[in-house]
Formats: sequence, structure tokens, C-alpha cells
Amino acid sequence: MLTNIDLQGLRVAVTGGTSGLGLALVRQLAREGAFVAFVARTAASVERVADETGAHGIVGDVGKKADIYPIALQVTASLGV
Repeated sequence: MLTNIDLQGLRVAVTGGTSGLGLALVRQLAREGAFVAFVARTAASVERVADETGAHGIVGDVGKKADIYPIALQVTASLGV
């Protein structure tokens, strides 16, 4: 198992970034220097995690077809892809 991976400058998108595994990923990736964009459904939770981690938060629901394209645009814009 690799343990010394350099995440500095890596661009990562995380869904469900305000709780559970998604939140843990956002925190760790941001702490390690990755550029992180995360998606979650609740504006207050997105704002809280964005303030805490410095990651770019996006309010949306990847389970809703109408949300997917706007989310994708925001992810690519925030990560400079």
C-alpha cells in the first residue's frame, strides 16, 4: 500500500463532501495541498466545510439529472480544468 503520495497541486472533486467519508476526504486532501471542489445538497453545510477547509463548495444534488451539468461546470471552473 502506498503511503507517501504527494497530493500537492492535485485537482480533486468529491461528492457528499459535508459528512462521512466525503468530508474526511475533503479535509485530508485540502490539508495535503490538493485543490478540492466538493458537492453537497445543503447550502449551510457547504458553507461550513468550505470555510473550514478552504475547498470550493458547490451546492447541488448529483442524483438529479438537471443539477449534473451546472455542477460539472462549477467543478471545472473552480479547479481550472
